Amino acid sequence: MLLWIVGFFLMLRRQQFFAAALLAGLATATRSSGVTLLPVLLWEVWRHREAKLFARDVVPLTLLATAGLWLYMGYLGVAFGNPLAFSNAQAAFLGGTTLPQRIIAALTLQPFGNLSLTEAAPYSLDHWIFLIAIVLIIRAWFVLEFTMTMFAAAVLLLPYLTVSTGPLGMLAMGR
Repeated sequence: MLLWIVGFFLMLRRQQFFAAALLAGLATATRSSGVTLLPVLLWEVWRHREAKLFARDVVPLTLLATAGLWLYMGYLGVAFGNPLAFSNAQAAFLGGTTLPQRIIAALTLQPFGNLSLTEAAPYSLDHWIFLIAIVLIIRAWFVLEFTMTMFAAAVLLLPYLTVSTGPLGMLAMGR
């Protein structure tokens, strides 16, 4: 996935948007978190193309950039009769909570409900790692290109919104 992401940003820099979308599609074929490249792609296309060209290209670019995920969902539909089997498996792993329930809990900051300022156990460090990452992203806003900062924020927010409110809490945020 790292190869696809690096290639994606190289193609964005050259304003080769369809090549960037293809690389984003390959990234989504390897990991569903590759979908975080889509807002970056659409931002750059909107920024560098006039409105007519953006309107013409937004749908094909979106489909191409998410093609890996669509193909995987098609495979799951054929093989298991459920194109969202990956989401259902995640729900089972996270105590039966549905994706909307986890997103609402994350938006209401429930993962920080058990934040302890005095505990030094390794699992309590995940909250701090998340908060430090937010500070670094805010700092990057002033140093890096906006697209890099947007990508970093999306990569951090994806697991926060989808898995941090399960029974394990923010256990995987340190990764």
